[in-house]
Amino acid sequence: LGILFFAFLSFFEMDAVVVDGVGRGVDGGVDGNGSNRNKKKPQSRRLSQRRICYILIGLIAVYTIFRLPFTSFNSSDHSTRTREIEEVVPIFDESFQKQVGEVSIDEVHKRGLPHFGAIVVVYRKQSGNPNGVVEFLLGKRTKKSKVCVGDWLFVGEHGLEGEKATDMALRALREELGLFVSGDKIEHMCDAHVQHFYEEVGHSENQYTHIAIVEFPSYQDIDLNDETEAVKWITPSALMEEVDNGEICNYALSKLVGEITLSVCKRLTSEGLNCNVDASVYHKLTPICDMEVALPSSNTDAQAE
Repeated sequence: LGILFFAFLSFFEMDAVVVDGVGRGVDGGVDGNGSNRNKKKPQSRRLSQRRICYILIGLIAVYTIFRLPFTSFNSSDHSTRTREIEEVVPIFDESFQKQVGEVSIDEVHKRGLPHFGAIVVVYRKQSGNPNGVVEFLLGKRTKKSKVCVGDWLFVGEHGLEGEKATDMALRALREELGLFVSGDKIEHMCDAHVQHFYEEVGHSENQYTHIAIVEFPSYQDIDLNDETEAVKWITPSALMEEVDNGEICNYALSKLVGEITLSVCKRLTSEGLNCNVDASVYHKLTPICDMEVALPSSNTDAQAE
């Protein structure tokens, strides 16, 4: 807008000395040789135009400075603002059918209270690969994550009151990666009941988890929050090797990641994409979306029943 205003006003400044169709020089005379009686008029007009230009540019600058943090896809305060409303999460009865209250996230994990959450698998086609091989996006967890610090995991969030599966997935992308996509781009694949006790930190997970996938919006840049230190792209085959070796946090989480990966690959393969993963090799793992979701049980291992 500033450039357009400069061009617009410069045009009139160049033409400011044209009066009644007769060209006048900068001294106000005809063809530069006129009398002195018109000298001040073009100069005054040019000064007035400059003032208008400065005012307009100033207003644009002020508006941009104050508006940008609220409209930028990569606003640095996106995690700070949303974090304020994440201090408490709704908890449910053992059947996950009725909300019974709201408590802090820390309290939820200390007591293993039933709650909702979402895991989002972000994928893209591998650059330069003609075979349609895909890659998954993993985030490296910081110390603020409290569990699995330093490990690479899928994007995920706890559910807030009134949120549906798609809402959770959208918020996870927005808060952890700074990515904004429309709801119709999110595919809710299935649900799973995840239970596990993290002995090293006294953290108990009892979450009804929505599993979703989304294609990476390549026109956007990733903007990390304080719970994600870095991101990396990994092929499903390489990820399954890590799962097979138990390299992801612990055995239970490795198993869960493997079950999610097999389900996502099954879905993407049906769309003509290539995960380059032979599911038969991992016969001990069942794709998570092939399992029947059951009510919570007494088993403390990571389950996706």
